[in-house]
Amino acid sequence: MRRGFFALTLLWASGSPAWSEASRPAHIRAGREVAQELCASCHVVAVDQKQMPIVKPPVISFKEIAQRPTTDASSLQGFLSSTHSNISHPGAMPNPEITADQIRDVVAYILSLRGK
Repeated sequence: MRRGFFALTLLWASGSPAWSEASRPAHIRAGREVAQELCASCHVVAVDQKQMPIVKPPVISFKEIAQRPTTDASSLQGFLSSTHSNISHPGAMPNPEITADQIRDVVAYILSLRGK
């Protein structure tokens, strides 16, 4: 499984056709749906989301993440496939435990928010 993530990361980072395919509207829509279901309790995923974050104040919005100069497909994929909370920082983002396809779609959605 880790080899699959590593290979996918290399494909994304290289700007390969695999990433171009992931940026298609179907992947962006699917990523928005996954994000609204799994991420909206902490993040503002979309300005028109129905469920507002329960974390007060909300953590960084997806739009803000997209605008960061260091945000790219590879960094997002790595972040979404790992755990950030631990004993010394229990409030950090947990591993969302989503599939490689869901990660691809959420990454496509976040990157689609650039410049908006």
